[in-house]
Amino acid sequence: MRADASILVLSCSWPPYRDMGRIWWPAFRKFWPDCRYPVSWIECGDSVEPWYSAVRSALCSVSDAKPALVWVDDFILTAPVDGAEVARCVAEMRELQAVYYRLQPVPEAKQPFPSNPRAGPLAWDEPYVHSLHLSFWSVEHLDDLMKNETPATPWDFELAPCSRGPLHVSVTRDNRPISHVEACKKGELTEDGKRLLAEAARG
Repeated sequence: MRADASILVLSCSWPPYRDMGRIWWPAFRKFWPDCRYPVSWIECGDSVEPWYSAVRSALCSVSDAKPALVWVDDFILTAPVDGAEVARCVAEMRELQAVYYRLQPVPEAKQPFPSNPRAGPLAWDEPYVHSLHLSFWSVEHLDDLMKNETPATPWDFELAPCSRGPLHVSVTRDNRPISHVEACKKGELTEDGKRLLAEAARG
C-alpha cells in the first residue's frame, strides 16, 4: 500500500535536544511498529543553516499532494499509537481540504464539527494555532509560511499571529490518537527526559 502521508521529525542540534534520537527512535519502533508512513529525520538549528531552511529542504523531498506529520523530536511516545485513527484524520483532512490537522488538542477545537465530535475547527486567535507538535500539514502551505515569515526559532514560528485563511483543524480533548511525554521544555530536560535518557544509557 502506498503511503498517503509522511512524517517529518524536527531534530534540534543544540543540547539537550541533540540527544533525543537516542530515545525517540526506540519508543517509535516500540509503540508504532506498523506505521505506514515514511519517516524523515531533519537536523536543523545549526549555526550555518537557519532551521526553517532545513525544513523547507525536507519538504522538497515529499509530495505536495500528501500531508506531512510534523513531529518535534522531544515528544516521546508512551503508548501504542492508534494507527487507524491517525489514518482517519488524514482522510478527513483531505475531505475537508484543511491545510492543518493537529493530533494534540493544545489548543483544542472549541466547537466540534456537527458530523464528527472527535475534531473541530481552530479559532484564529488561539495561541499556538501553528504548533509544530504532532500536526499534519499541507506541504505547500507550510512551505509558503516558512518562505514568507523566516522565523528565527521554531517557537517564534508557533507564536506568530495567524491571519485568516484555509481551514485549520484539531482533535478534541478526548480524542488523542498519540500519547507522549515531553522530554525537554524551554531548553531543559524534563524529569521524563532525564529518566528516559538514563534508561537508554543503561541499555
